[in-house]
Amino acid sequence: MRKSVPVLLTAAIIIVMTLNSPWYEYRTAPVVETAEVRVIDAVDAVRLRGTVVELRRRELYACGPSVVDAIHVTPGQHVEPGQLIMTLHTTVPERSVPAFYRELQDRLASGDTELLDGLSLPYERPSGQEYRLLAPIGGVVMEISASVGETTSGVFPCAAVSDLTRLGVMADAGEESVALLTAGLPCTVRVPSLCEEALPAHITAVAPFARSSVSMLGRSEDPRTGVSIAFDAPDGALRPGYSAEVSVTTMRLHNIPVLPYDCIEQDDAGEYVYAIRSFHLEKKYVVTGRELAGGVELLEGLEAFDTVVREPGRYREGAWVRLK
Repeated sequence: MRKSVPVLLTAAIIIVMTLNSPWYEYRTAPVVETAEVRVIDAVDAVRLRGTVVELRRRELYACGPSVVDAIHVTPGQHVEPGQLIMTLHTTVPERSVPAFYRELQDRLASGDTELLDGLSLPYERPSGQEYRLLAPIGGVVMEISASVGETTSGVFPCAAVSDLTRLGVMADAGEESVALLTAGLPCTVRVPSLCEEALPAHITAVAPFARSSVSMLGRSEDPRTGVSIAFDAPDGALRPGYSAEVSVTTMRLHNIPVLPYDCIEQDDAGEYVYAIRSFHLEKKYVVTGRELAGGVELLEGLEAFDTVVREPGRYREGAWVRLK
């Protein structure tokens, strides 16, 4: 029994030394994913969100209060310039008032309030005259907002034709980026519902004013400035109303050190990374710059080709790690 005590004690010492040895810590250390500081050429871009809109849409109006005698096309139908759209005859002016309020209610119910700005009374012809509305351009019939036998006031359009080969994007820019945008700048537009490929485009106009909206909670939203964008070669599958993501290149950059976004964490002292030094994690605070497509720009704190761990929030400073 006494002879076994030194043996057990020696074994215990060996076990304790093994558990606390660098070799054991390394063997049991987690395997981490890493990334290097890369030096790249990149572009600085402004990113906007918008909606695909019609750039060549023509509305057709009745000549004063009129009754629809016949409709010769259907929504979605392709028409040629001069093709017959609708046949009507003028009616007494007294019938325009109820027709106007019915049309107004329909517009408000559909949420289409843009046409309420700058309304004016149409030119009225003598009652009983028959006339025709013809397609002013070639394109697709987008809207028929009257029915046979119905009276239309002539204030709101009763039909609309759009050239779907002439589409663009209407987007909003915030105060922090609008100063970088000018007409003529090239950009790319990605329509998620259509495809992943970005379509070439360019800015055609930047509104000379900003608008602020009010949220449902009564708070004023940040001022936004309208930006008009035209496709260089529209995709035939594009349709008005699709959401669009716009990337406008404002500057080309060379020899920029960058890191992937998931390599950077933040605490009360600032942004930091875990650099790998002799299989240990060393906490290093960094200063970042622009957010680029290939990662975030590094201004201070690391050198080119330094290796850091991804998702540093999962680890602790000074921990042993193994490389994947």
